[in-house]
Amino acid sequence: MAAQATYCVKTEPRYGRGLYATRYLEAGAQVLREDPMVYSLSVGAPVCFSCLSESRGSPLKKCLQCGSVAYCNKECQARHWPQHRLECKGVASMDEGSRANSLRMRLLVQAMYTHGVGGEMYSFGGNDCRCPDVCM
Repeated sequence: MAAQATYCVKTEPRYGRGLYATRYLEAGAQVLREDPMVYSLSVGAPVCFSCLSESRGSPLKKCLQCGSVAYCNKECQARHWPQHRLECKGVASMDEGSRANSLRMRLLVQAMYTHGVGGEMYSFGGNDCRCPDVCM
């Protein structure tokens, strides 16, 4: 016997199209879990860009090329490299002020990585930029 679905997608005249429970759900029940398409780390406590753990005691190790990301260890760095590789040279080519304000570029790179857009980006300023709407 197949398990009953917890929810369905339907359109209600008063509320519109949405996700509706098909059975009673206890308070706090998990209905859906999705990984974020992109995320941004807030400036504050040092956080590993791979596992998102806060630095506890030992300092995080910064990327030697761009210095804009940091990791707990070599394993975290290796796991995050396929994504960071897309932004590293571009971030390294920015001046310090632009590097500090590169949130839009970072989110774009994450979205491109998530959706499988390949290729490297070498500069985020001028005519060689692949994403002119993001360049400032």
